[in-house]
Amino acid sequence: MLEKLSFAPVNGGDDGRKIMLIGSEKCEFFHAAQQLLNELKIAYSWALLDVLELEEMQSVVVYLKENYTKEVVCPFLLYDDNKYLSGFDRDIWTEQLSLP
Repeated sequence: MLEKLSFAPVNGGDDGRKIMLIGSEKCEFFHAAQQLLNELKIAYSWALLDVLELEEMQSVVVYLKENYTKEVVCPFLLYDDNKYLSGFDRDIWTEQLSLP
């Protein structure tokens, strides 16, 4: 389902982790999350939901709800294969992303 999104890679440290950031161009927290990932020198890929057609966007959100959490909040971060962060809290994100 995530293949509907066009992910853009951002270079950072090469620690082998797969990190995907999903958000909206209009969301200030999405931009804050990008800034944090850049500050932490973490390689990641990002995609915007708001460039999709409404039906495609809804199907991605349903997928995230069914596979991760019922409360999908922008921004949404998938990392380490099965972990996620929903909504942006700088301290929590820093702590979780700093863990091996």
